[in-house]
Amino acid sequence: MDIAVPAGRYGPERLDRIGREVAARLLTESDAVAPTVASFREWTRVLVSEVPGWFAGEGEEPFGFTVTVTVPGLWRKEVTGHFIARVTEGLAAAVPESADRIRREPAAWVQVVGVPEGGLGVYGRSVGSAELAELMSAGFRDAADRDGLVGRPPEGMSVDPTCGAIVPEDSVLTAVYGGVRFGYCCTDCRDAHAVRMSTAGAMPESVEDVSLQQVTESGPVELDPELLRRHP
Repeated sequence: MDIAVPAGRYGPERLDRIGREVAARLLTESDAVAPTVASFREWTRVLVSEVPGWFAGEGEEPFGFTVTVTVPGLWRKEVTGHFIARVTEGLAAAVPESADRIRREPAAWVQVVGVPEGGLGVYGRSVGSAELAELMSAGFRDAADRDGLVGRPPEGMSVDPTCGAIVPEDSVLTAVYGGVRFGYCCTDCRDAHAVRMSTAGAMPESVEDVSLQQVTESGPVELDPELLRRHP
């Protein structure tokens, strides 16, 4: 994530606070179990930079923020609203004297950019959205009490069995196995769980939303079962 602000508007301490307040709100323990939140924050990068040439209306003082959030393209539609709201609240918390202005005026522009599949890389190689989700949820998968975490969601919510995200029980992405309804934060997590369950010989009694495949703007993309089987 890149946050741009007018040069000279804020001192070093405030710039640091802007980055920290935004990062802290992107995913919290109201969104996911603690190990998932910790893993997500470890993988998140928030850069705050000053821009010397800042023009926002004739005669107006240099004020505002432009924020670019980069995510895998297959995640973009599912996370855009969430990130726009959380980034805005983080900026308002970091600059409380201008909080109303940030919330009510076009002062904080947030753009969520989806990178085409395979267009992100780490460890010196390209990674797809499913593998990235696996890497970012490692804290949940490695938790000693993972099954207990899944079994203790807040009232009216369920815990995504793949990544540990907390989702509403009436989530549009659900599947029923053995009479138990599971909710998922995204198609990657639902499909990974489906592969895991089928490997164990369990088939879903019902699935809501789309068939067990990822759907992009250009059409269906078949998942790689070998990659998904790495989800324990």
